[in-house]
Amino acid sequence: EIAAKQAMIRKKSIRTPFAGELGIRIINPGQYLAPGDEIVQLVGLDPIYAEYSLPERYMAELHVGQKVTVRVQAYPDSVFEGSIHAISPSIQTASRSVRIRALIENADRRLRPGMFAEVDTLLEERDRVLTLPERAVTYNPYGESVFVVNEAEGTKTVALTQIKTGQVRDGRVEIISGLDEGTEVVSDGHNKLRNGQAISVDNSVDPDALNPRQ
Repeated sequence: EIAAKQAMIRKKSIRTPFAGELGIRIINPGQYLAPGDEIVQLVGLDPIYAEYSLPERYMAELHVGQKVTVRVQAYPDSVFEGSIHAISPSIQTASRSVRIRALIENADRRLRPGMFAEVDTLLEERDRVLTLPERAVTYNPYGESVFVVNEAEGTKTVALTQIKTGQVRDGRVEIISGLDEGTEVVSDGHNKLRNGQAISVDNSVDPDALNPRQ
């Protein structure tokens, strides 16, 4: 009987499955509680998770433990550092993006659940990247292409070549595949060219002077 009474007493104590910070209680003292009723919000603040998404093209460059930085509007001058804790195994079909959960140390408890966060994922640095001026690339529904200049027996012709592009920065496009370093390509006048057409090269005119970037 003593053991039964002790078990009943233990059931009347409210215990949490993890340590955290309590919010505003939802019930009043003396109120009758039914199984499953909410009593108070409990939030674990240290560490804290940040959930965000990245386009699926970055999937191959992501891994658990990768460093991230977080900024929030409440502390615009502060940068919080963390790492990727989990990566969703599936791609979201609507947005073609992958969901990521980052873990951030939050000993001072400045970060709170529900905050809007700007998250930067630190990818591996690449020392050498092949690029072209953005105007040299033709964009089509079936992919990107450039006109490559070939020379045979003193005659220069152009060949339409499919390429795969990456990031765009400061007017230059990253070339992932389809071209080798040193390949000569046409930078302007694509609408006047067709595959195999003979051309003459005039490098005396600066295309930037004709088409200044705004």
